[in-house]
Amino acid sequence: MFSGNPGTGKTTVARIYAVMLKEFGYLRSGQLVEADRGRLVAEYLGQTAIKTTKVLQDALGGVLFIDEAYALKNDPNDSFGQECIDTLLKFMEDHREDLVVIAAGYKEQIDALLETNPGFKSRFAQFLTFDDYTDEELLVILQRMTTAQGFTVLDADLKAAVELLGRERIGTNFGNARAVRNLLERAIRRQANRLQALQEPGVQLTKQQLMELTSSDLFSDEQRRKTDPMEELDALVGLEPVKQAVREYRDVLNVAKLRAQDLREVLQPNFVMLGNPGTGKTTVARIMGRIFKELDYLPSDHLVETSREDLVAGYVGQTAIKTRAVLEKALGGTLFIDEAYSLTSRQAGGQDFGSEAIETLLKFMEDNRGRLVIIAAGYDREMRDFLNANPGLRSRFTNIIGFPDYTAEECAVIFLRMLQAQKFRIADDAQARLSKIFGDLKAAANWSNGRDVRTLLEFVSRAQARRLSSDSSADQYMITLDDIEQARREFLQNKAAGA
Repeated sequence: MFSGNPGTGKTTVARIYAVMLKEFGYLRSGQLVEADRGRLVAEYLGQTAIKTTKVLQDALGGVLFIDEAYALKNDPNDSFGQECIDTLLKFMEDHREDLVVIAAGYKEQIDALLETNPGFKSRFAQFLTFDDYTDEELLVILQRMTTAQGFTVLDADLKAAVELLGRERIGTNFGNARAVRNLLERAIRRQANRLQALQEPGVQLTKQQLMELTSSDLFSDEQRRKTDPMEELDALVGLEPVKQAVREYRDVLNVAKLRAQDLREVLQPNFVMLGNPGTGKTTVARIMGRIFKELDYLPSDHLVETSREDLVAGYVGQTAIKTRAVLEKALGGTLFIDEAYSLTSRQAGGQDFGSEAIETLLKFMEDNRGRLVIIAAGYDREMRDFLNANPGLRSRFTNIIGFPDYTAEECAVIFLRMLQAQKFRIADDAQARLSKIFGDLKAAANWSNGRDVRTLLEFVSRAQARRLSSDSSADQYMITLDDIEQARREFLQNKAAGA
């Protein structure tokens, strides 16, 4: 059994092992036959045994390497997968002197395969674990790959590329040498595009230009962009208590870095965001993820947004599987659970599986401490009830950030920024009335702050479009007071209809 993440050399070692066994006289031919579920399992009853036997016969005298062996049987009811396993185990017993079989895959899934299939456990007695490569080893691999293809890369760029790859190690199924190869292939494609743009008629590119990979080739525009997430946070309208809380978290981590402390021991990586819709919770969560990445608390700034429907299934035992899949997707980054309180709210019509999602969540948080940040968000009262529903939630979600509603004046600023982003201008008398208009709108039922500011802008765009349709000479980018007043009335009518 070879267990380990992708790209750790399992197939390469299997190939070398096959040659060694032939040289020692243990095997006749020493060929390596690679197979997976797709090559072994058929789609019709009785065909799998034939298909599996054919592959096994091809491997006689050598080594059969089964990649992702845990996929041979997907679930207890997978009769085709069981047929494959039964055929495999019998063939191994009948030809034990003329065949070596290596089953490979992720450690956790391989362990589960052995536990659920006694035949596997009794026949696969040799175990090798392939650890992830260190940053130093990844650097050597990248240097060898670039040299083998004749490319030159600055040492500083190579180290920066490996540092970027190393951050992915905290996530699931790190690609190791495969990730290095993918990085290099992307760099070569970017180089080709860059050189194509440089070419001019009659001008020939030099060999140095053709064989040099620059930082713009190794890294995407987004990876090279050096925007400061704290500057983005400060640029948000309002939210002063939120900004202060995030600054304090950043300062705690900065001081811990200066002291050479383990960052994951000084800050609990779980947060609760309390507030009404449209107060910027998702935006701030995304910025926090970037801050944690820059401080090396997280390897990635990716944000996975989820809700009850993504976590909870309708059948016993399925919720844990569904929840774990979402959690694994977020590993290395930030998981944002919107309306998290719905996990503890008993749903009408039958058994509720939200508690199963919470238990899965709590165990995953404990098993993967420091490998992801989890942010649970929702209304203030409902979220406090959520925390009190399970002692494990209260003890793990200790960082609470309150998001206040936007004032009428802040709504006006947000509206003006949205207009500017779409190249609109606003008449002076309309701008002077904005705070008063938003003061009236905030009194509407189910006011949703920034979300409803955007909705109003949509109504304004429609009102302006109707006006321009009857006056083609009017300024296409000017928003008038009449546009806004019409939009305000339509907005309130829409709110009343949906109340």
